[in-house]
Amino acid sequence: MIKTNDSSIDWKSFKPCKDVKKVMLVENGLSTEIGTTTEQVMVSEDLLYRKQELHFNDPAKADRKVELSIKRSSFIPVSCTDQGPADITLTYDTDKLELVQSINKELKIFKITEGTFDLFSVELVLRLLPLKIGYRAELMAFNHMVGNTVQVKIDVNSNEKVHDSQRDVDAYRVQVHFGEQLQTYWISVETKELLKQSVKLGEQVYFDFVR
Repeated sequence: MIKTNDSSIDWKSFKPCKDVKKVMLVENGLSTEIGTTTEQVMVSEDLLYRKQELHFNDPAKADRKVELSIKRSSFIPVSCTDQGPADITLTYDTDKLELVQSINKELKIFKITEGTFDLFSVELVLRLLPLKIGYRAELMAFNHMVGNTVQVKIDVNSNEKVHDSQRDVDAYRVQVHFGEQLQTYWISVETKELLKQSVKLGEQVYFDFVR
């Protein structure tokens, strides 16, 4: 079980980065571009800051922005804001967190155990792990969308070619279960960049995030 501040992982090695991906709705093998998503990671001496934005082509669909702050040397969560359908703010303490909904200012307090990650830091953790075919790991992360800590299971099951916007490169295919939800990531063997992501929504229905 991987925990925040795990001494086997060089947490401070995560470098600042920016990325833009197209959002594709895949239904029965047919793909339609429905928006874009951006990621920006910045670091200071003590903190790592991640901002993600999701923009839909359809103005009737609500855009989303998630901003996460974690301790750079341990990935211990500090705060997270989710502006979109949820519109909430999380503030972490040692053994608990406070969740405030912006609309009604309702305050909820949740207990968390030592070593728990914020859900939106998991994609950062994946890029620091010693990935290889057959690698498996588990961690616990708080998911504010369900109001609970969920078990995250990581399984590297193959090596595939993935397009990184300029050329095809080798990537690990990493299946990640966030509780019951399955997401698949393709992470560059050489650079550890997150090249592609696929979220299963239903039978033969996916969101794909691609360069």
